Amino acid sequence: MRKLIFLIPLIFLYSGGYVGGKAENLSVYVERCDWGKAYSYISANVNAPVEMTNYIKMRYFEEINSLDSALFYANKLNGISNNTLFYNIVRVYKKTNNDSLILKYANIRNDSLIKLFYFAAHQMMDSVRIYLDALPDTSFYRIYKLIINGRKWGDIEDKIRHLNYDSKAYVYERLSMYSKAVSLRKKLLKFRGIDNIYILAKDCYIIGDKERAYYYFRFIVDHFPDSKYALKSLYYLKKDRKIHGKLRYRAAQIYISFGRYRNALSAISPLSRHSWRNKMIRAICYYHLRRYRSTVKLLWKKRNNNTSEAPFYIGLSYYRMKKYKKAKRYLLYYIKQCHNVEEHMGEAYYRMAQMDSNRKDIYYKMTLEYDVPVYFKERALFSLYESGDTALFQDVINQFVPQTGSLTPKMAYSLMKMSLVLDNNGLATYYKEYLKQKYPIGYYAVESDSNNFGNVHYIEDDSIVKPLEIGIISGYQSIVKRILKEAKGGKYYLALAKYAFKSGNYPLSINFGKKYLNYCIEMGHTINDSLYYFLFPTGYASVVEDASLKYGVDKSLIYAIIREESWFQRRAVSRMGAIGVMQILPSTFRHLKRFNRHRYFDISYNIDAGTFYLSQLMKRYNRNILQVIAHYNGGSFPANGGEELDFIEHIPYVETEKYVKNVMRSYEIYKNLYSSD
Repeated sequence: MRKLIFLIPLIFLYSGGYVGGKAENLSVYVERCDWGKAYSYISANVNAPVEMTNYIKMRYFEEINSLDSALFYANKLNGISNNTLFYNIVRVYKKTNNDSLILKYANIRNDSLIKLFYFAAHQMMDSVRIYLDALPDTSFYRIYKLIINGRKWGDIEDKIRHLNYDSKAYVYERLSMYSKAVSLRKKLLKFRGIDNIYILAKDCYIIGDKERAYYYFRFIVDHFPDSKYALKSLYYLKKDRKIHGKLRYRAAQIYISFGRYRNALSAISPLSRHSWRNKMIRAICYYHLRRYRSTVKLLWKKRNNNTSEAPFYIGLSYYRMKKYKKAKRYLLYYIKQCHNVEEHMGEAYYRMAQMDSNRKDIYYKMTLEYDVPVYFKERALFSLYESGDTALFQDVINQFVPQTGSLTPKMAYSLMKMSLVLDNNGLATYYKEYLKQKYPIGYYAVESDSNNFGNVHYIEDDSIVKPLEIGIISGYQSIVKRILKEAKGGKYYLALAKYAFKSGNYPLSINFGKKYLNYCIEMGHTINDSLYYFLFPTGYASVVEDASLKYGVDKSLIYAIIREESWFQRRAVSRMGAIGVMQILPSTFRHLKRFNRHRYFDISYNIDAGTFYLSQLMKRYNRNILQVIAHYNGGSFPANGGEELDFIEHIPYVETEKYVKNVMRSYEIYKNLYSSD
């Protein structure tokens, strides 16, 4: 891989080598941001240049969050004239809340960009305007500059006349000129979609024209009930108590489609509880809230009604209660008699397949003939592949060939496997390429071809992106994100990911890397292989390697767990209360006899505890990595000596299955990407 070094105005100067070490080895550690190894390397070479030693020590202590030590070495470096080194020092000052030092040295160096970022971070807009010229005079920064200056100008009509209506409306909204934004968005109604209608409704609401806002919110609810904007519109209507009458039923249906079952019950609670429509909605909500007996009780009178969904939900409730004989009876009745209500027919066939082993292949095939949620299609397809019934394979493949654009990774993988069994290598190759193009870092693409790494290429020293790079290196990523929000910078995300990676901001590196990946997929561009390093960084390398050696756990697995659990965010906290980079529950800390709760967020403490936990799971599951990962995410799993694919595809919980696949994907990539370590 081509060298990624962008700063070493230090290793650079001393590239001729020095006593006791080889500069080229150190450059590799710096390139990979492996500050632990660089620190050990520099410590063993007493004659290494002082500036180089101080810089590496600053980066090492910054990474392990020993900020007082990082600040100590930053202060030793602040007299060096190199710009990039100065930006790294600024980042340390920012992390240690030494804002006065940032401004002091920015003034000494007359660095307008750092002043701009500093004042923007402190919301000192008058000062920001003074230094706006530090940003290039290009269309990329135009909207950001207009918004900053617009608050001072007041009347900006002449300044934005060259913009299209969408951009003008956006600028007005950012400047709180909502009345002008409303007039523009009304003109766009015939030419734009639901997003414009929703923003128009919000703008009307803000300026106090609430009746018009309610009209647009109701329009969205009536005409776009499956859209996320329908749910957002209901928030405003509910807030002002504007949901009543028939709108309550519509609101309940929208809440159900988004899994908000308690909200749905609340929406229809004032209506007559004796109407069949009310009972049906309540029964659906009870079913999803796992109140299966209540569902059956509500629908019992309609159990043999072939014009309603009652037999389906009764059968499904019995299925959940493991009363399979009754479940079969009502699901079969629904399949045979309820042809006028086919909304759930695919799921009914799927549940029958799970209960009737003799006819399961037929039922799985019938599942695919209906418009069912992706979950059922994925599992039905894979179950048909597992059946080995080649007579069914060709029919299934023919059914999906015209629909390749809507295939999920698991569906494409199952079809690829079926094609291979039928010796249709051309179609198998097609599906393999489909996986690589549409889901290049997905589990199935990596499982199919784990050595897809090659050339390196990214945008270097572009005048447009350079200020953003400086902002990232200096630690002002919030301002960078704000600027990017105003501009469409898809093609620049790779360069920005690189500098986030180099500055040790691994969450931002992954974030920008994913945005660049999506940009490449959308535009049909070839993905630069350097992207893998930014998507799968080796943050906290020295800590991870120490824990790996201490407990005998593969460091690639530790990195994979950290990446999927927290994106290397030290202060991460989950909804369930899991803490730190390895997302460990307080109860797990106590189980591991780690009682110092004040250190739960400490990187070394957290990674040591998480790796120790992994080593315990390795012993419990006889080093079966799949079961270890599944347990780490969702609790204990029964022992399974089968193949990897058998275990993963039969994990009963969707979230755990997804998690295991993501970790295994990352594990394979880390092993291949850093195989020389």
